[in-house]
Amino acid sequence: EVKAAKSSKKPASKDPDEEGKTDVQQEATAQTEPEEPLDMPVVILRLPEIIELTGHFDEQFKQLKQDFMEIETIWNAVIDEQLAGAGATGEEGIADGEVPADDDDEAEDGEEDTDAPPKACPLQKIRVASSTLDAGPFLLGRAVAAASNRHESVRSLLKGQLATRKSLTHLWDCVARARRDYQWGTLHRLAPCLYARDARYLVLLD
Repeated sequence: EVKAAKSSKKPASKDPDEEGKTDVQQEATAQTEPEEPLDMPVVILRLPEIIELTGHFDEQFKQLKQDFMEIETIWNAVIDEQLAGAGATGEEGIADGEVPADDDDEAEDGEEDTDAPPKACPLQKIRVASSTLDAGPFLLGRAVAAASNRHESVRSLLKGQLATRKSLTHLWDCVARARRDYQWGTLHRLAPCLYARDARYLVLLD
């Protein structure tokens, strides 16, 4: 749901009762008078289905992470063995996370010699299992991205950027705990949002 409008204010009329009041009295009166509400564009994302899906995906994510940990243990042991073997033979290994350099031995025509053996193994260790893998932030991020791809109004409020992982994790933690009736947050530094607990709505605003 999108609501967009321009704010409008009527010029203040001179009240006869205000004549004769001091500046301090007039300022106090102005502060007690309610300000005229302003209209602004908003987008409401309904989250009940996402919250329900999270319960179904939690167990699958836990099993998936367990599978990753088993693969990571075997894979990383092989990489460690390869790097240790390269060091024992005097070959230059590749530090964990480092990108291997290009081979300097090139053919005379400027093309790389594809027949030359690699100097070291370019494969890297797996770090997936050691990272946080939660269904809630993942599904929320996919839902926001899908809404942004489908609706120009969402894309406009998000300034064409995707929600950051850190923001999604923090926001989902607030959704899961739900200690307040509402919770302010951001999808990234230029995209404020408001989560309404009872309605389970995420309101994007400018």
